[in-house]
Formats: sequence, structure tokens, C-alpha cells
Amino acid sequence: MECDREYPYSEIPLGEQNIPRCPIDNGIIRADIILFGENLKPRVLERVKTLLAESDLLIIAGTSLSVSPTKTLIRHFESNKVVVINQTPLDITDLSIDLFISDPVGETLSKLDIH
Repeated sequence: MECDREYPYSEIPLGEQNIPRCPIDNGIIRADIILFGENLKPRVLERVKTLLAESDLLIIAGTSLSVSPTKTLIRHFESNKVVVINQTPLDITDLSIDLFISDPVGETLSKLDIH
């Protein structure tokens, strides 16, 4: 889809064979996700860099940071509090980690008492 229009799920128009198609450019509508091997949109990258620079705490969960751009994006984090929830060590050496939880992410997060 070339027009970059966004549709709420309830308003996705279906074309022939129930394929979701944009009525503007007839492109296939897909979820706003990034699949492995795809590049992030430039506006998304810039927003992530800004958020990282403004954050007090970085939580890295369920990734070894072995793939770009995530591996390089953390250099935009300017604070010094880092928590990692991952079953394997990170593939990065220049990051000071305050807390490393070596358990499954879902199991760990389900134990949090968040109100």
C-alpha cells in the first residue's frame, strides 16, 4: 500500500477474495508491524531515538540484541538504569546492566503486580 493510510481494524475494507485492499490505491492493507528482514520506517526510528534519550529506565525483554537496528538503537539511551529479562545473555558488551532476570519474559511479567 503506497498511500500509508491507517485503518482501524473495524473499518478495513475487504476486496476480492476477502483480501484487505485500500480504496485509494488498491494496495494490500497489512498490520503495522515489522517482519524480520524489513526496515523500520524513518519516522518510527526517529521517535524511538527520542523516547530512548528521554527515558530514565531501559527494559530489554526477550531479545539478545544481536540484530540491527535494535542493537544500535540502545546507544541513544542516555540514562544508566537497565533491566534485562531474557533467557540468554545479550550480544552486547558496552552496556551496564543493573538487573538481569534469566527467566521467560511472559512468566516474569505475569508476576508483576501492576495497578
